[in-house]
Amino acid sequence: MSRKPIRNHVLDALRGIASLQVLATHLQSSITGFYPGGWLASHPVAVATLEHGAIGVDVFFLISGFIVYLAARRVIHAGKGVRLFLLKRFLRIFLPYWPIALALAAAYMLLPGLSSAADPIQVNWIKSLTLIPGGGRLFPICGLDP
Repeated sequence: MSRKPIRNHVLDALRGIASLQVLATHLQSSITGFYPGGWLASHPVAVATLEHGAIGVDVFFLISGFIVYLAARRVIHAGKGVRLFLLKRFLRIFLPYWPIALALAAAYMLLPGLSSAADPIQVNWIKSLTLIPGGGRLFPICGLDP
């Protein structure tokens, strides 16, 4: 008889809030780049949220890493193979990600105006498709650069 995993609703809520901050971070360049005169680009609360949205990225990955650890520990203690766990994680992450990433790559190549980047064709697609982080500041609040 297998037990149903216990959900931690507080962690789920924090991860949900963090994911909204991640969304705000990704929307920042679009909002300020495409609509610089719009109310959202100059509203103090929106600006503060967008400027500090990167915190949500850190919180989201921290909580997600903890949840993955708990799931891995559960699999190992149940006697199931680590290979099966890694295969499931790989498929869960990359199976939905790659088609979307490739579709966006095609859209950026066909319609470069969709991106606020100077040259969206020059994006490091290998890093993007493997989810290897690149560029930017590691600790934006502390001001530490890579």
